[in-house]
Formats: sequence, C-alpha cells, structure tokens
Amino acid sequence: MHREKVKILVEAGADLIAFETIPNKLEAQACAELLEEEGIETPAWFSFSCNDESNVVSGDYIFECASIAVIHADKSLQLELTVLLLDLFMD
Repeated sequence: MHREKVKILVEAGADLIAFETIPNKLEAQACAELLEEEGIETPAWFSFSCNDESNVVSGDYIFECASIAVIHADKSLQLELTVLLLDLFMD
C-alpha cells in the first residue's frame, strides 16, 4: 500500500514524503526499505505513535525505531540525527 502512494507522490514532485504515526519497528523498516529499493531521493519524515517516553505503541523501544530512520537518512543528516537521538535517550 505504501509503495503505490509513495510512487504517486514522487511522480507528482512532492518535496517531502511523510511516514507518520508508525506503530512499530517492523513498519519503520518496511518504509525505509521501500525508499531504498525504489531509489527514492525525496526527503522522508518518520514519526512514531508512542506509548510513553521510551516505547512506541507496539512496545518496541523508540530508539531502535528511530535508528532505522537515521540509517536510511541522507548522509548529510545522519550525524545531526544521531546526535539528537543520543541527546534525547542518554539523559
């Protein structure tokens, strides 16, 4: 389902692709893999539905979910995102 929608957005010239309210690590991974498999260079936004300050609604640790987005981020953003995640979760 995401694949077809993302292709339509890219073909329409979207400036940003938003994957919002991701409920678990598995869906985050699927979204990241979709971008990679399709060679999509449009920036993507990942947001998660959280259960509390440490976990998404599925119970997966948010740091692991967000790390998937960092791994698949544009190389210029990876350092900034990694520092932000470390700052958020290491306090």
